Amino acid sequence: MLIHQLTKRGSNHPDYCEDYTVISAKDDLMLFGVFDGCSSGTESHFASALTGKIIKAEFQKLNAKNQPENLIKDLLFNTVLKLKQQKIDLLLNEDELLSTVLLFLYHKVENKGVINIIGDGVININGILNITDQNNTPHYLTYYLDDINNKQEFTVWYNKEVGVFPVNELKDLTISTDGIRSYYSVNKQEKDKEKINPIDYLIKDDWLMNNKAMLKRKCNILYKKQGLKNADDLGMIRIIA
Repeated sequence: MLIHQLTKRGSNHPDYCEDYTVISAKDDLMLFGVFDGCSSGTESHFASALTGKIIKAEFQKLNAKNQPENLIKDLLFNTVLKLKQQKIDLLLNEDELLSTVLLFLYHKVENKGVINIIGDGVININGILNITDQNNTPHYLTYYLDDINNKQEFTVWYNKEVGVFPVNELKDLTISTDGIRSYYSVNKQEKDKEKINPIDYLIKDDWLMNNKAMLKRKCNILYKKQGLKNADDLGMIRIIA
């Protein structure tokens, strides 16, 4: 299995990259996650990192014997409870926890898993592209923390707000924040010149796939040879079986 991971600051964010990525393993399970902090929030790099670190920690506590579709629900429920407590303990406001959540829970032996998305993002499952676009107003997890106090309330929210994508076989899969959709031409005079499609180039093209620096090198090529740059921060993980 080849795993490529990237976080890249966008030109619209001069100080911090507000995206965060997580990779973690436990027994026969692997967890992959990308998180996108809201630019209009307060210290959004903190929101995405805190959410990612909590999910990573809660993943390590799971009973790995259950099926991925049940485990990922348990993971999110436990994360909600932990975030509620952190909000109290750290005296956080809602705008300090604005982050999207995009997770892939994978069973290595069975070669299958499930993806959950809260907010927006880009998913590629074996060549099939799925884009979740909420018109720049993502339904952030933090909006619902006060409404979820037990498993029943969580289930109602999960069935309504969480995007679920089963993965029956892993061949080539990518989860990404929507920063991958923000590429623009740096040289306006060349905007009509035929360009590489950044999404296809980063998540479908298999050139350099055995190189650990594949995504970083491809981003450099997009900028130096194509004059293409990401405006929004980019966080992505690509897994190739």
